[in-house]
Amino acid sequence: MTNPLQKSKTGMAYSAPMIDESATQSVTIVDATVVSSRIAEKYVRFHQILKVPVPKKLVFINPPQVPEDMFSIEIARMKGYYAYPPIGLLYLCAVARTVYPDIELRVLDLNFEMLKRCHEISFRYDFWKELLWEELRLDRSTHVGVSCMFGATKPIFMEITAWLHQQFPDLPVLVGGVQASYDFQELLEQRCAEVVFQRESESSFRTFLRNCMRARASLSVAPPHGVAFGCDGEVIECPGMDLPSEEDIDLDIRPFYDLIPIAEYHRYGSLAAFSRYNGEDKPFATVLAKRGCRAQC
Repeated sequence: MTNPLQKSKTGMAYSAPMIDESATQSVTIVDATVVSSRIAEKYVRFHQILKVPVPKKLVFINPPQVPEDMFSIEIARMKGYYAYPPIGLLYLCAVARTVYPDIELRVLDLNFEMLKRCHEISFRYDFWKELLWEELRLDRSTHVGVSCMFGATKPIFMEITAWLHQQFPDLPVLVGGVQASYDFQELLEQRCAEVVFQRESESSFRTFLRNCMRARASLSVAPPHGVAFGCDGEVIECPGMDLPSEEDIDLDIRPFYDLIPIAEYHRYGSLAAFSRYNGEDKPFATVLAKRGCRAQC
């Protein structure tokens, strides 16, 4: 039996009838211009169906980096887990501020919160549910962005996004990261997100935010490059996933370090062995010198 959401050679997914694999199937070659036009139409319909609001508030979430079945309170209390500041999310905050100068920004580093709260006697691994509820329950003009970087953190990522959709069904959930870029089809089929931003996403995120404003004003919108979204039972992938990013990312994120407790990270985690060599009481931060992987992942 075929998957009802199949990905076509054009980079889009289409709704396919449930048929026997032995049945004769015809293949239609579609002109690239027609495909681009259809993607644009679907993107406009996406905004119409969801009525994506102009965000007054953006909440970025960095999930815990250690799965619950592998998490050890003893190791955490000895600062045996990594506590990397989520500076990638700070770059997205900088982008959002260029589009909406007055937008409220929040970064919830659940990994840091987990490492900090595990020192409390009443610690529970699912502490994040109460934290997110208090953050999101009062404001319905909020967009939520969730990072999914690695396969090891995918289960807790999917649990968080499922909980968000259950508790706040009208809240737009936007996701990105390395694992999300590869698994966009699965994440959209399982309703983990409304939009998946693939690979480097400053430019596409900026376009998406501008489109929210334009769509609410009944102005034309164009699909951002390198994103995928769900519409009418289909998974639509916009072109640009396979193109290298050449955009200028020389953004000043220093003002946005106030969004995370950067001065406390060294108290509850480490940056591999290097931060331990400097002594447990030495604060640390990270600097992004170059993007990408040496293995060209």
